[in-house]
Amino acid sequence: MSHPPPRAARPAIERRCFTRKTIKGDDDCDAKAAERILQLVYFVGIIQEQATTHSLGKGKDRPMIAISLKRALGALTFTLLVFCFSVQSQAGILLSDDFENDGTLNGQSPSIGGKWKRVSGTANQIQVIDNRVRLSDADTEDVTSLFDDDVDEGKLYYAFNVIVTDPGKYTGTDSEYFAHWKSDEGHKSLTEVAAFSASGWRPGHRANTSEDSTVWGSDLDYGTDYRIVVGYNFSNGKSTLWVDPTSKSDTSITSTESEEDFDAEGFNFRQSNSTPNQQLSIGNLRVAKKFDQVLYSSSAGAAVPEPSMLITLSLIGILGFAHTRRRRVH
Repeated sequence: MSHPPPRAARPAIERRCFTRKTIKGDDDCDAKAAERILQLVYFVGIIQEQATTHSLGKGKDRPMIAISLKRALGALTFTLLVFCFSVQSQAGILLSDDFENDGTLNGQSPSIGGKWKRVSGTANQIQVIDNRVRLSDADTEDVTSLFDDDVDEGKLYYAFNVIVTDPGKYTGTDSEYFAHWKSDEGHKSLTEVAAFSASGWRPGHRANTSEDSTVWGSDLDYGTDYRIVVGYNFSNGKSTLWVDPTSKSDTSITSTESEEDFDAEGFNFRQSNSTPNQQLSIGNLRVAKKFDQVLYSSSAGAAVPEPSMLITLSLIGILGFAHTRRRRVH
């Protein structure tokens, strides 16, 4: 078995990289933590090799003890690898919320990201029902979830599933945006119900509050769940929207203006009077630095295992060893 590089050749793991808050949103920490876990897997492998090639115990118990220890260490190795790959898959995810708790959204904590806080409007109007956030333009509450650190470079995406209710009335031109980046420089990358008729609705998108919306080219059905993905490119200031994409090359619309030189501090849900008032149901929210990470799947938002879970899974292997040993003795 090959040996790991000398300690001096391996980057140091900073203390901050072992806090649960940081490990899921810091690319450097994710890489360092994964490296440390792989080193642990290497040393577990050495112990496995020793258990296989050397005699343990006394008399006729020796082979059984060696086999049981090897199985226990194998379970520990598997647990460490699962944790390692889970950490790597979370790199760049800033916010992940499947809205698992019914009730007021204000004050709830996502699986990844900052606690939801009211920023304006009447408190506690936004409710979570059956894993969906309910927004109404008849209400006024706005809420935000702040990132651990501001983002001002590269690309940043937000995505969610949305169902728009048929308003029943189709006159009026006052549409209001309901999702955007939070920034001290104003609201950025705005998504709205920009057009509606008896045959359906169309999402709209704009880089800032002063720009006219770019509108999706075809009607979407009322009462149908769609995955809306919005990406902002800090290098050119352009904001892009997709509907049910599987890749970046799918049909999209891009803002007509550029919005540069701002820091994305968090993600906001917004409610404001429109004509007619829109009713929306939103689920499976993701914010990440990579496009693929916001294309929702059952594993996309899986939280990094807590240390207690890692210990529990490891103990399963150890208990397996103890049980096998007991059966052999009796």
